[in-house]
Amino acid sequence: MKIHGIDIAEALEKKIISSRMMPGIKLPSAVELAKQYSVSPKTADRALDRLAKRKLIIRKRGCGNFVLDHRSPESRIRVGVLYWTLNEHISQLDFDPSNIFFDMLKKLMDERRINYSTFVEDSSRLSQPANREKKYDIFLMPAGVILNDKEIYRSDIRMPLVIYGDCKYNSGPWHQIIYNFQPGFTEALKYCRRIKKNKFFLPLNDLEIVQEKYQVLMQCAENLGFKSSDFHLCHIPEHIQDTISGGEYCAEYFVKNHLQNHLIFSLSDFFTYGMQKVFKQKNLHYPADYSMISYDNYYKYLGEQCGFFNIPSITHPLEEHARAIVDMIEELDRHPDNGCFRAYITMAEEFVIR
Repeated sequence: MKIHGIDIAEALEKKIISSRMMPGIKLPSAVELAKQYSVSPKTADRALDRLAKRKLIIRKRGCGNFVLDHRSPESRIRVGVLYWTLNEHISQLDFDPSNIFFDMLKKLMDERRINYSTFVEDSSRLSQPANREKKYDIFLMPAGVILNDKEIYRSDIRMPLVIYGDCKYNSGPWHQIIYNFQPGFTEALKYCRRIKKNKFFLPLNDLEIVQEKYQVLMQCAENLGFKSSDFHLCHIPEHIQDTISGGEYCAEYFVKNHLQNHLIFSLSDFFTYGMQKVFKQKNLHYPADYSMISYDNYYKYLGEQCGFFNIPSITHPLEEHARAIVDMIEELDRHPDNGCFRAYITMAEEFVIR
């Protein structure tokens, strides 16, 4: 039986619609389709042209053939997105760190034609998203919201949940996007060994994410043969609420205790900013007067605003985390119930020597 272009087009159309393919998925090329259906490349090309005319795909010369959104707005997946604002004195930096990540996330959801609504709440006064399941097919929220009240979410939420922004797997009735800090910390510690730095000054506060980074760092250090005694810990007093002020406290402690022979390993660029402010006031300069490595959550997104931050850094994978969230949404849309909860990992692996 001879296969025509219309046959290939109809087969592909059925596959696109029945599989609920999300926008952006790349289809085989005309050459690949020709081999698959044992037809000439011209016949396969006509099939792809037919799909393009029906607005099911877009053909980008030199790039490939990509699925367009074939569903009506009403039939697309509906996503609720909860995020919280940080209780930091970020006005010192003149930017909102929460918005940097969520601008990325919203741009990706717009590009992939996902219906979504956002809820911005203060991290100190979070409300339960009760009765929202009738409006949404999936709900996204920071891991800390759920993990602080697991039982409420087990009993109250009926729709699929995706939690993000954590660095450890937490089993429960939800899917999760997880940060892995280990690759970046390992590379940074190897760099320290190469430059013969084996004594470290480590600012610490009680924020859960800082404590989690600390545990990962110490495990990486142990794996590389460093000892816990190589790390001088500076515990920030509880009355100091924001991380920038915590960094200022640690800088004063660092200078007062004459610890310049220790490399500062900062687990947050807010610590780093606070410490750098104090060092600048005291006319101390990097690298002449102190050495430092920082975990970099936001610096690379600020441009000239933080030019002082010209130190080796482990860069935070914000774009990868946002992309993993959208990939998870699309996976849940295509396969809503496969009998298991999914976990995607985004790696903080880039160590930049500035």
